[in-house]
Amino acid sequence: MDGNESLLMRNISELTKPPAKDHSNEAKAKLAIFGVIAALSILLNFLFCVIMIRKPAMLKKPHNILLFSLAITDLLTGIFIPLTPGFVISIASFPVPRGLAGEIFCRVLSSKYAVFTMGKVSILKVTCLAIERWYCVFRPLMYRLYFTERGSFCTSWLFGLAPVCCRLTSFLSGNCREANVLW
Repeated sequence: MDGNESLLMRNISELTKPPAKDHSNEAKAKLAIFGVIAALSILLNFLFCVIMIRKPAMLKKPHNILLFSLAITDLLTGIFIPLTPGFVISIASFPVPRGLAGEIFCRVLSSKYAVFTMGKVSILKVTCLAIERWYCVFRPLMYRLYFTERGSFCTSWLFGLAPVCCRLTSFLSGNCREANVLW
């Protein structure tokens, strides 16, 4: 009797399952949205960098140095989004190189190391900008002491390299075969 009841319950659960959704439209929409985000990120951050470079006097202030550094980070993120499989180009149709190039591709792009590391760098730089603005408003005398042109340049480099170094172990110890990369 237990066997018949379990068979009956299984049949009922299969009948009451909702029909499978067609995810192809959702997947295409996701790819298109990531494509638009990447294109806007590249275009707008590039324009911001061009403006900053054409007016070198703007790069003398600590706030603008940090903004320029953030724009470069977000520009790199925008470049890495279409290069990472599954964001703009579907994983199935993404060309994967073989050999050493394939191994590097797997560790940097297919593992999403570059995109997420750039995201962490961007978060750190925005945090640094918030601290810098707080000092500018609430501690203006200390602001001139702590936030100099050279200090902002060094801080932007430090906050750019820190997440890369922290995630370096996951980059070096990863196994591409475990990441489901097919050669």
